[in-house]
Amino acid sequence: MLALARALALKPRLLLLDEPTEGLMPANVELITHAVADAARSGVAVLLVDASFDLVMGTCSRLYAMDHGVLTGMLRPGELSGPDELAARYLGVEA
Repeated sequence: MLALARALALKPRLLLLDEPTEGLMPANVELITHAVADAARSGVAVLLVDASFDLVMGTCSRLYAMDHGVLTGMLRPGELSGPDELAARYLGVEA
């Protein structure tokens, strides 16, 4: 969380985040989610890599699915009902 605060204090035009909520308790995940969403709304371009379906659906305007480093699909947040559909559609995993 401190690293994100330090990065945002520099007023970046692009913010690269790799699993920013990994290992955090839910209250802190919510804080990170709000901070990333606020940055994006203020005009910061955000590239977010995260396995948390709720985080990416709540903060991202475009989603890219990758499997072993290969791009398997692109969609917008409202195009999926949940993580099971994402896995079935783009990763070939049955729910």
